[in-house]
Amino acid sequence: MSETSLPVPLVLLKTKSVPKDPYEEYFSELPGYDFTPIFVPVMNHEMVNLDQVEALIRGGNVRSLHGNEIAEAKDEPNHYGGIIITSQRAVEALGAVLARLRADCDVQTFLDTTIVYVVGPATGKAVTELGFRPANVLGSDCGSGAFLAPFILETLEVSRASGRRRRLLFLTGETRSDVIPSVLDGGDLKEIDRVELHEIVVYKTEKADAFDGEFRSIIEKLESDGHPRCWVVVFSAMACKEVIEQRRRLENGPMKVLLATIGPTTGDYVRRTFNMEPDVVAPKPSPTGLWEGIKKQST
Repeated sequence: MSETSLPVPLVLLKTKSVPKDPYEEYFSELPGYDFTPIFVPVMNHEMVNLDQVEALIRGGNVRSLHGNEIAEAKDEPNHYGGIIITSQRAVEALGAVLARLRADCDVQTFLDTTIVYVVGPATGKAVTELGFRPANVLGSDCGSGAFLAPFILETLEVSRASGRRRRLLFLTGETRSDVIPSVLDGGDLKEIDRVELHEIVVYKTEKADAFDGEFRSIIEKLESDGHPRCWVVVFSAMACKEVIEQRRRLENGPMKVLLATIGPTTGDYVRRTFNMEPDVVAPKPSPTGLWEGIKKQST
């Protein structure tokens, strides 16, 4: 097989999403291009506090009916006007809760009436696939929390009972950016404009012990197979050190390692920490955003 006939490896430094991974679907079926997605998990994820989320949903405390009788009945201090989800792991945690609930109750009303705010089209698609109405999944065009938070302030209704915007349930990981909480409930806002958040950590994350060795072995295998280049896609700063080491090792070698980061935060981390410019910083945290960057860099 000649070099030119080899598919282009797309090494995605993330856990493969289930039941479908949007990056694998998109790049495996890209017309006129031959990419081979390869997943290397960087972090171990553990779901936690699912009982808390289940209890809120089972009790009818998370619902976003606009101005009708049920909304008025539920317009209480312990009621949430919607959910914020900014990561695939949080989607999977909510999916696990819904699977529990479906075993002994009807969740269709919850799915039909709940507003879910998301970051990016990939997360929006994943939430819709859980069964939420597409019209109630908002924020897919927001590429980061910095854009989602003002969008929420523009769209979230004011509670009749409290006189301020409705509370939101924020399903998040153990570590997260402060952007969304600081904007929604910040001191610069008038009381009526603030959004009270109830955060529930639904997953914990730690770097996988096997990542460095597994990633190194994959790069060495691609090199020995004669690939002239490969793309390495970084989703988190945790993966950067080993990637940069392999890229520098192969700077004058037969295979070129091209680095793409998902989102400006990780791109800035690479520049600041390693004094290196990524080949691509995806303008949106999505398969299409990644492809836009790769295609532009390749022309």
